[in-house]
Amino acid sequence: MPSLTDRGYYAVFIELEESHIITEEDNMIMDEELRRLHECYDLFRKSGKLAPVRLFQVTGRSFELLAKAIIALNQSTSMQYKLPRIIRRRPLLEHLMSHKIDAS
Repeated sequence: MPSLTDRGYYAVFIELEESHIITEEDNMIMDEELRRLHECYDLFRKSGKLAPVRLFQVTGRSFELLAKAIIALNQSTSMQYKLPRIIRRRPLLEHLMSHKIDAS
């Protein structure tokens, strides 16, 4: 089985309006639900090819600022913009990570 450092994982970025801080329990619940709802995800988790999903809570307006960064990067207008469901470009992921709230 691959080690934890070798396995990929899905990262889910969440912006909450409430004062709730995402906990390790929230991560476990999300992983369990993904496994229950998505057979392919469950198979990758069972085989050890995929580590559990990781939830990252970001500060307010993070997605609004991300939209502005994407528009500037693509040189498009806000009318042409649609928030992507999957982000693979390193600068955009780094942008979201820079707005991450660390659980204390």
